[in-house]
Amino acid sequence: MASSLFKKVLTFTLALCLYSCGSGDGGSNPVCGCSPPLPLYEYEMPASQNDGWSVGHAGDTGLNIQLITQLVNDITQGKYVNIDGIVIAKQGQLVFEHYFNGFHANRPHQLQSASKSIGSLLTGILLDQQSTLSVDEKIQGYFPQHQDLVWDNDKSDITIEHLLTMSAGFDCFEGTQPQKACDGGQLNASGNWSRYTLAANMAFAPGSQWRYFTGIPILLHEIIEQQSQLALAKFSQDYLFTPLQIDDATWSHSPSDEALALEMTPRSMAKLGQLFLNQGQWLNQQVISQSWLEQSLIPRFTIDDQLDYGYLWYQDKWFVNEQLIDTYQALGDGEQKIIFIPMLDMVIAFTTSNYSFADNSVHGQTSEIIEQYIIPAILNQ
Repeated sequence: MASSLFKKVLTFTLALCLYSCGSGDGGSNPVCGCSPPLPLYEYEMPASQNDGWSVGHAGDTGLNIQLITQLVNDITQGKYVNIDGIVIAKQGQLVFEHYFNGFHANRPHQLQSASKSIGSLLTGILLDQQSTLSVDEKIQGYFPQHQDLVWDNDKSDITIEHLLTMSAGFDCFEGTQPQKACDGGQLNASGNWSRYTLAANMAFAPGSQWRYFTGIPILLHEIIEQQSQLALAKFSQDYLFTPLQIDDATWSHSPSDEALALEMTPRSMAKLGQLFLNQGQWLNQQVISQSWLEQSLIPRFTIDDQLDYGYLWYQDKWFVNEQLIDTYQALGDGEQKIIFIPMLDMVIAFTTSNYSFADNSVHGQTSEIIEQYIIPAILNQ
């Protein structure tokens, strides 16, 4: 009898919990332990921050507000995880921004390897300033402090362009690979990233094939510093970030003070993509030459069927709603992305915490978001 009564009470309690949770009234019930549903998102224009961005209403630029609203609600309700920020600019205006997981418009985020593409911009600015400098310059002379290393077996033929295209020829591999003499794990542990990279053996002739390695762009940073006689943080702030009204960018450094990677806000990230759509201008000031931007996007290597590589920028092709969409991207671990799409006059910036070293990471979400929400929001007005 007692057992039967207990079952009835338990059944009633579970039913009550299910009802109260489903109706949003169970948050104060300690037995149920459920929380009320989060309020649904309603679109708001980005705030004007006197940072150079003109803000506008997404609907006025042709974006489908319903799809953008659905995206935010789907993220909030857990369909996508560890998304920290999304910013969209359309027709030169900032029309959407939303942040998650405690991030906000003024909180910088790690860019990881998306910083490499910014190194390409800085190289272009240096070449704009110094007309005698060329991408065909061999790099050996820029490293007098490392002349004691072995520079034979094609290493002395490496040029600036080979660094820009990840085709230097070093026998190095990304990530930790104990069976390899040169890998990303040892690079991270080294005190001097440039010396570690330059000390590596050669695997192939410079320029003959593409092989990604994080140490390669650090060599570009060192060349910029030597030629400009400025620390990279100072050079980038004076000639790129200040003209773009970016004051939240900071560089991480190696133990030997080499500039490695950046932190900045998604609003600032989007400006770097907009720079391409503006032919190198920001608020009518020429920050970088249009010719360099065009040169840096020319495909130099094909990585796979869809992905090409220029001067530290990726070109990806998406087929959405029976349309082929060409996109250009800066990519960093965890799916940090700066994406610009000339045919749609659009820039997208993503920050997430889906790092390769994190146990709870889910990969591929940002591409799905773009293909299922953002681009259709333009094509299906």
